[in-house]
Amino acid sequence: MRPPQGVCALLVVACVALGACDAKDDLKPVPQASPSPPGLKFTASSFTAEASTKSGSSGIVVDGLTGIQMVDANTGYAVGGPRMILKTTDGGQTWARAAGQAEATNWTRLEAFTDLAFLNAQHGFVLAPSGCFRTMDGGASWVRVPEFKAGFVYSAMQFYGPTEGVAIGPQVPLLHTSDGGATWQEEPNDAAGQPLMISRVADLGSIGGSPAFLGTAFMIRQAEGWRALKQPQGGGFAFHFRDAQNGWMVGATLYKTFDGASSWVDTVTDPAWAPGMRVRVLGDAEAWIATGASVAWTNTGGVQWLRGKLVDPFDPGNRSVYQDAITFAHSGLQVVGPNDVWFANGTKALYHYTGN
Repeated sequence: MRPPQGVCALLVVACVALGACDAKDDLKPVPQASPSPPGLKFTASSFTAEASTKSGSSGIVVDGLTGIQMVDANTGYAVGGPRMILKTTDGGQTWARAAGQAEATNWTRLEAFTDLAFLNAQHGFVLAPSGCFRTMDGGASWVRVPEFKAGFVYSAMQFYGPTEGVAIGPQVPLLHTSDGGATWQEEPNDAAGQPLMISRVADLGSIGGSPAFLGTAFMIRQAEGWRALKQPQGGGFAFHFRDAQNGWMVGATLYKTFDGASSWVDTVTDPAWAPGMRVRVLGDAEAWIATGASVAWTNTGGVQWLRGKLVDPFDPGNRSVYQDAITFAHSGLQVVGPNDVWFANGTKALYHYTGN
């Protein structure tokens, strides 16, 4: 079993410790060595801010980066806490705080963002415990989205093309947009029009291009509304379908379906299997999974895995990493291509796999 393009390597491209600084703080690389675990190997670079702090401020330190989205080859965003939105315009070589956020008064000082969803380099959304916020100018300014009511905490958002999007959270009405986020509507759960609410949220994704979520139930949105799908007997933490029929679900074990979730097969044969919290499937045999403290890659359909420990240079003992499904956002693992994988795992680091 060999990783794509030779030796497997991951580059930690942004480990961030920021002062309470102005919006255009630059993050400068400071190389650091990282232990080389078995399987996947890592090279770490630490990035710190060189910028003035405001008089009397005690400074702000990143508690953890939980979500990452590369919108195109150059532009990407990452979120975490407290009140942290980072942006790159050079493919992840450097990162800076998104312009406008330091002056924003819409969110509290110590609030951590739970997820992000961008339709393009200029237009996107971030979720926080206090609500949802939208930018139309690449982060230069943010406005509160009124349909996300105070006291309702949404944990995941995803768009399915330029117009359709879904936002979910535990014990809150599921919201749907069909106009690119200009307006949002509560989705009905029954003929009486009661809103669809989920008591437990695990993952948000798509099946054959249609919105789907995993939690207390496993459901897909179709023309007639939301429909329940069959879950494996053991349930799962995350799912990913590469088309309408073929999908993987990970949790205490690895399940696969070849018939659109009508049936599931337990396929774990690796005795070193570690429960996954996110999964991205690239083909019949190739996939990535992630937990709070490690990532793994397979090109054998899950029979064998290359895995490695993610080491946060600011916290080598990974004391800040929680081993549960809320360690990182639904957007914490992004597979742009076979040799372009990004991961944010709740530490002060962004990890980038480049295939060499």
